[in-house]
Amino acid sequence: MLGDEDEDEMDTGFRQVLDIMVTPVATMFISNGTQKKIVKPEWDDKVFVLNCLCYLQVWLFFSLFFYS
Repeated sequence: MLGDEDEDEMDTGFRQVLDIMVTPVATMFISNGTQKKIVKPEWDDKVFVLNCLCYLQVWLFFSLFFYS
């Protein structure tokens, strides 16, 4: 993303960045929630993953808003 791309190229580049960056993070959230549930069975891994994804969404929103 050099700044001289048209809108379609920018959209494609942004989607590639999201695929490269967000998928591993989401996988980590799921893995950590599952591991914690094994150690502590009353742990609600689904709520943990949802909270992490919400935090990530807010962070991405503000990152794009303040740094663009």
